Amino acid sequence: YEILTCDWSSDVCSSDLLIAILAVIALGMIGLAYLLRGGEPPVDPAVALRNAAAALQTGNYHAAHDQARRAAIAAPGSRAAQMTLARTSLLLEEGVAAEAALDRAIANGVPVAQTLAMRAEARLLQGNLAGAQDAVAKMPPVRDAEMIRIAAKVRAAQTSGRSEEHTSE
Repeated sequence: YEILTCDWSSDVCSSDLLIAILAVIALGMIGLAYLLRGGEPPVDPAVALRNAAAALQTGNYHAAHDQARRAAIAAPGSRAAQMTLARTSLLLEEGVAAEAALDRAIANGVPVAQTLAMRAEARLLQGNLAGAQDAVAKMPPVRDAEMIRIAAKVRAAQTSGRSEEHTSE
């Protein structure tokens, strides 16, 4: 067996070393570009919203929230994405996230009236009974099932708060 040695002054070894160094640099740059790009492929907001809806139907609220969040990041101006994110945040009892998504939805043109029930629930989750009552007070006299449900929940919280005040006196 012959052991190959490299005389660093030879042109052959120098060019091999140069190629190896350039290859390592190129791989490093590719890795850096991948990390800077976020490491994830671009998200199609419509697909993410469909996936969120499917996850909601199966009761997988965490997956639905993740897909809604991806859609909202990919299309921050999407009313549907923001409303779905708010709805899934409420299902996970994340009042702050829900209210932030509702604010973005309103900024993108969703009528305030369409957000009142979810806003009341978000505020209730945050322990802001006065804010929840304010949202309920702004609801129209003719209410849908969601508005009726949250209005009853706020009323129950009011009653519960009053009975706790009376028992502590």
